[in-house]
Amino acid sequence: MKNVLLDTNILICHLNGDQKATDLLLKLDGIRISVMTEYEILAGLTESRKSQRQAALDLLKASIIYPVDSAIVQCAAEYSIKYGGKKTVDRIIAATLKVHRLRALVTSNTADFPMVKTIEP
Repeated sequence: MKNVLLDTNILICHLNGDQKATDLLLKLDGIRISVMTEYEILAGLTESRKSQRQAALDLLKASIIYPVDSAIVQCAAEYSIKYGGKKTVDRIIAATLKVHRLRALVTSNTADFPMVKTIEP
């Protein structure tokens, strides 16, 4: 799969040993994520997930991480106005996809992203 952005849930599934998610990562031309996905992964490395820490850091190191800039913030704000403002991180991830003209968002939570093209894993 080429030129797609990954939602956080795909990386979490991979880190939890989901073979389907791992197979998906191997088919990509690059692991592209928003900096917000990086945040969610790092914030999720609680004491109970200590054993996943190095694998998560290695995965993030191998990823292409898109930073949040003014264009993404403006687009995310438009999405919040149109679709509701309670899912700020999701709005920023969707805006990253649009601003960087990526093909689609790969996510198992397609209902959270009505504003962009999504692909279920």
